Amino acid sequence: DLCGGGPLTVNSFHHQAIRDCAPSVCPAARSEDGVIEAVCFKNHPNALAVQYHPERTFETDPSSRALFTWLVRAAGGAR
Repeated sequence: DLCGGGPLTVNSFHHQAIRDCAPSVCPAARSEDGVIEAVCFKNHPNALAVQYHPERTFETDPSSRALFTWLVRAAGGAR
C-alpha cells in the first residue's frame, strides 16, 4: 500500500533471503521468482523491512522514494 499497491520494479540480487517467516511476520512483497522482498510485522504496524535496494533507485523510482518519505515521516523528520 505504501508504494501504490501494484507491481513494483525491484533490483534484487541476493546470496541470502528470507525463506520462511515467523508467525508475527507477514510477507508483503515477492519478486517474480518468489523471493520475499518485503515484510511487515503484525505487532508493529509502523515497522517494515525490504530486501531489495531502494537506495539505488529512489532518485528515479517513485515507489522507492515513497519508502524513504515514509521513513523520514515515521522518524519525525517531516510533518
